[in-house]
Amino acid sequence: WPGARPGSKVWNGLFYTIRRPPFSKAKLADVDYSVDFSTCTTPNDRVAVIATAPLTVDEEWKEFKRGQLLMFDRGLAFSEAFEVSEVEKQGRGLFSRVMPKCTPASPRHDIPSMLRQLVDDVTANDTGREEVWAKRGADIGCGGGCSGLSFRSCCERLIGVDLSPEMVDKARNRGCYDELVVGNIECVLRKHPKFGKRCKNATHGALAYTTFNLVFACNVFIYIKDLMNVFSDIREILDSNNGVFAFSAEMLDAKDNDPEPEQPYALQRCARYAHKRWYIEECARQWGFATKKFQPTATPLRQHDGMDVYGVLVVLVGEIEPGSSEITTRDD
Repeated sequence: WPGARPGSKVWNGLFYTIRRPPFSKAKLADVDYSVDFSTCTTPNDRVAVIATAPLTVDEEWKEFKRGQLLMFDRGLAFSEAFEVSEVEKQGRGLFSRVMPKCTPASPRHDIPSMLRQLVDDVTANDTGREEVWAKRGADIGCGGGCSGLSFRSCCERLIGVDLSPEMVDKARNRGCYDELVVGNIECVLRKHPKFGKRCKNATHGALAYTTFNLVFACNVFIYIKDLMNVFSDIREILDSNNGVFAFSAEMLDAKDNDPEPEQPYALQRCARYAHKRWYIEECARQWGFATKKFQPTATPLRQHDGMDVYGVLVVLVGEIEPGSSEITTRDD
């Protein structure tokens, strides 16, 4: 039938493949010729190739589904509305190229990149650290993998965790994780009890018996009310020799006329939790973290009903005894 191609399931179909580090050889499908992409690329390169049929025999080619619309940005394919929207807000995509009357937006909502920059600022003070300084890193609440892309280059091995199997599948397509785990964050971080009833979840304690040099959580704590247990579990798996814990959070303003000054968190109208600064600092102090960065965001974390929502980016280092009164806080 017209438009049919060998191996295709779609009339006039298209295929694509993502080439990313580590690059290797690829052999062309129609001639006896191979290309070694490792000789002409850098570790920071990533490219999407789109064709009417697979061009090589040793690469994974994916076919567009019937009626599917994909947007490619920085070598990755995006299809979900919220993902496309985030790319648009960063000044790329249709917004920046097809509508010249609109001024391209400055980078917004790119929390992973901003958090990575703060982590780099903190670790740069350690003279012995190179670009890849974390032997093991954990992305807590990895979602579709955007945060993993930002932190991949500083981790020798990176593990992602998310509750949604669908989001884990998207993260897997990003190609930036060495391992992905589907499970509840608090369940995955916690060891099985020595006595009593054991959790039947297959991924319970999946991260609890490994030591990590870096743990980060982007846009995750808005779904967790009480952070004390999470901080405790992360302190248990974090390297005691200056392991880094970085995260974003939405802040609850501590007003002079606050009717509930002792309340450390609140459920907002948008069904997301916001936390007070004193509570986050208390969680850090209680479990032996020194606060290296506590920076309010200059750009929004997200939007709700068309309004910008701001928060804070925090970088902690496990370098003091749990429960110590010592706490160093920096706002720079």
